[in-house]
Amino acid sequence: MPIWGQSYTLLYLSLLVLLMPPRLVFSRLVTKYIDDEYGNLEMGRKPEFKGDRWIRGGVCEGCIPGGALMPDPSLAFNGTWHYNTRHLEDPVRSVVLNFTGVSIEIFCILPNNPPNLVTATYDLSFMLDGQLVGKFTHSPDLESDFAYNQSVFSKRDLLSGTKPHSMEIKLDSNSTDAALLFDYAKYEIDDGIADIPPTTSSSLPTSPSSASSPGNDSSKERLATILGVIFGTILAIIVCILLVWLRRRRRQPDTSPEPILQPLPFPLVDRKNTPRRKAARDDHSRMGEPSSELPGNHGEDNRRSQNTDGNTVLQSESAPPPYDLVFAPANAMTQAL
Repeated sequence: MPIWGQSYTLLYLSLLVLLMPPRLVFSRLVTKYIDDEYGNLEMGRKPEFKGDRWIRGGVCEGCIPGGALMPDPSLAFNGTWHYNTRHLEDPVRSVVLNFTGVSIEIFCILPNNPPNLVTATYDLSFMLDGQLVGKFTHSPDLESDFAYNQSVFSKRDLLSGTKPHSMEIKLDSNSTDAALLFDYAKYEIDDGIADIPPTTSSSLPTSPSSASSPGNDSSKERLATILGVIFGTILAIIVCILLVWLRRRRRQPDTSPEPILQPLPFPLVDRKNTPRRKAARDDHSRMGEPSSELPGNHGEDNRRSQNTDGNTVLQSESAPPPYDLVFAPANAMTQAL
């Protein structure tokens, strides 16, 4: 195949890949859950609760009658939650979650109408792999008793999807007493399977309130958009480079050397001073008669012609042009005849 044919074939293939739908390239994101009580059954990991005075919601172990926050277990994820309260003079308390994925989101139950003298204010810090990545505060609004399935933190686009991460939710406020009712966490993994409609799998049954989550589809759309822009830009650059290269190739002149024709080296000859002409002139000067065979003539092919001034002209018929003419006096020609 000619070089230009290969170039156009490569250009067409690049355009074909550029026009392919992005969903054929991207892998599927699968959602996993970490319950406060059961953890992640697939990975065998449960949340780690640091500090004392943690209360298991739903069972209410260690609850003070009439003094604890009591959400409805039927509206909580898997019917459970973990609850703690920290005063300013208390040590820091926290929840640690370990996961491997590309995103993480934390869900809590927010008390909005607590009993008197019961701490219900939220003031949380979030640490991802030892780095502070966010804070969350909330005060009761007195509109409802509890708000369920509330997202208090989310982090997406974790590029190192195969690296284990550590997420810590900390009760560490230095300005107010604070409470925490941790319900569950949700994270996403890339399962490496392409061109499959996105589905959601869970290791645990979910409650009706947590069966659907608006953040699931939006995270997939954002990831698809980012990857589509990256791959589309790379392919567009490749196509532009090919077009520029083909255009320059057309403009380049053919630099192959052309044959140069040179004249044959013929020697320059003075036709008036050739040996035959000199000999003829010498004989003519000695004899006083015109020679019977002049240079360029062949004896019998010579012919005579009369000039207008009475002189006889000897002309050669067979000599190549230009013909040489020799003039002789009329009396000399008469004597020669």
